[in-house]
Amino acid sequence: MTKQVLFIIAFAFTVRVAAAQDFTSELDFFQSAYGLEKKAIVENFMSLSGEKATAFWEVYNAYETERKTIGKTRIENLKKYAEVYENITDEQADEITKKMLSNRATQEKLYKKYFGKMKKAVGAKAALQFLELEVYLQTAISYAILESIPFIGE
Repeated sequence: MTKQVLFIIAFAFTVRVAAAQDFTSELDFFQSAYGLEKKAIVENFMSLSGEKATAFWEVYNAYETERKTIGKTRIENLKKYAEVYENITDEQADEITKKMLSNRATQEKLYKKYFGKMKKAVGAKAALQFLELEVYLQTAISYAILESIPFIGE
């Protein structure tokens, strides 16, 4: 059930972003909806209580703030791709690729940064548990997005 919810959210998110007239408000809406669903999934998966739960959620909320910024950049780049892919120039392809690779590197740095913060807050095992879930969720969303966008030349 959780996987289906994520794929539906990711698909709806991608389709709506590609067609959105007011990109920023649409993006904010879907990030909020995904954030609420995700928080419930994380809460259920982590099963923390007491001081560990308090410490975890403090770090998690900071993580989510940074992740959303990275996500907005990623979606803005996907939107640019959607606008030009049919007649993409070498210059546009170069710019989009550089932004995509930079965004992925930034996401990896975020994982490393927050694994360290989580480890201090709740221990290495719980930090790894969170990171496993986060990478899984982001991979599922990436897959759904990739399935919904065309390749150059299609």
